[in-house]
Amino acid sequence: IGFDCRVPICEQGFYEVEQETFVQGVQSNGGMDLFERFLDPNRQYDLDSSRGFTSNPDFPTTIERFLDATTIVREERIFSGSRYYSNDGGFQGGYECSIRGVTEWEDYRSGFIFDHPNYWSRYMDEHIEGDGRINSTWKGMGFDPIHQKTHKLVKYSDEFAPGNLDGKIAFMYTDEGYRENGVWMATGAKWKKGLCIVEFDRRCEGSFKHIISKDDLNKLANILVQDTDKSYR
Repeated sequence: IGFDCRVPICEQGFYEVEQETFVQGVQSNGGMDLFERFLDPNRQYDLDSSRGFTSNPDFPTTIERFLDATTIVREERIFSGSRYYSNDGGFQGGYECSIRGVTEWEDYRSGFIFDHPNYWSRYMDEHIEGDGRINSTWKGMGFDPIHQKTHKLVKYSDEFAPGNLDGKIAFMYTDEGYRENGVWMATGAKWKKGLCIVEFDRRCEGSFKHIISKDDLNKLANILVQDTDKSYR
């Protein structure tokens, strides 16, 4: 996919056939800061969060018009890029990564989320469950909770009357013992890939593998980028 130094289509889950942009990437500095801990400290990056990640970016050009035989007018215009076509006549898709895995228990493409009293997803942004506990400590990752735990289904006498001299008498609100401390339920929220930075390692030959640094305009090689199109224009 793409145009210059084309990117192979991999079927391991990152390539999305219907995605309109070449890359679904991190587009804010806050997102970049959150994801930095997952990046390889031994590699160099040019992961500009301001790029649009389109598969064919808008481009500026100079238009010239003659007003008469001796007068010419020049103006800068922005032309809209068009989504690249695929070989079958449709449109190309794009890449979106995730640090969470697709499993037989959670599959966003089919929409299946396993719903069982003892099962909960380990990839959910931090939130307080019905029993007052926090079971997942991800923060700002865009993992909407797809499971939630109910309140405990047992109460004790001293919760109703503090200082009760009769001791703790249990009041059960279920006749199934395993439900005593609450059960897990699917929330109906959609499984999302969440915050992730797509990293491309350009493998074109010769000078085509160099990127122009926006800081000093030097050509740099072996830099990981989010967008192989706009990064190399």
